[in-house]
Amino acid sequence: MGCREVANVPVYVSVPNMSLPHALQHVSLTTFIYLFTTYITLSINGTQVCSVLQHVSRKEQVTLPDELCVNIARDSSRNLRRAVLMFESCYVQNRDPNGGGLKPDTPVMQTDWEVYIKQLAADVTRNQSPQHLLSAREKLYELLINCIPADVIIKTLALELIKNLDDSLKHEVIESAAFYEHRIAMGSKDIFHLEAFLAQYMAIYKRYLNELFA
Repeated sequence: MGCREVANVPVYVSVPNMSLPHALQHVSLTTFIYLFTTYITLSINGTQVCSVLQHVSRKEQVTLPDELCVNIARDSSRNLRRAVLMFESCYVQNRDPNGGGLKPDTPVMQTDWEVYIKQLAADVTRNQSPQHLLSAREKLYELLINCIPADVIIKTLALELIKNLDDSLKHEVIESAAFYEHRIAMGSKDIFHLEAFLAQYMAIYKRYLNELFA
């Protein structure tokens, strides 16, 4: 995952009385991908997501079938930043070396950072040692330096961590995530709060295992 530099590119965030694709007509794919680093939230529906994706595909000269476009909009939960990242992942992993476009049945790929967070969640659930916490810290740093916002990291992590938890633990993990997300929003160093959240999760899960096998 590499963070590419974007400079001197006009970005239109909110333009009254203009359709979204027209307002973003000068924005490149790279700029779209990293829009989320500015913490901009766009409230749009599936049709608008598809319209933006088709606009990006035309600018990048990539064929994007309507069926695949709808699938990306659905799987991204109509989240524009995720949709564009998914589009890029589909193209990178399935592009035709002969110059052809994507196919309607192209699988919608998860982004690299989502896969990375899944692996991180699995690691800290498998082992709660101090060494694994140190390793997790390094992975959190990797995500941050690759332009993944801390609030996105902690939300995605929390959702991954609770997937296989006993119901009695889920509320503790969610409360912990909400607490540290608030700390992140206050503007202090993100890595401290992300690491503290994982440390607390590991303590919660370790306690649960000890009680279970006592």
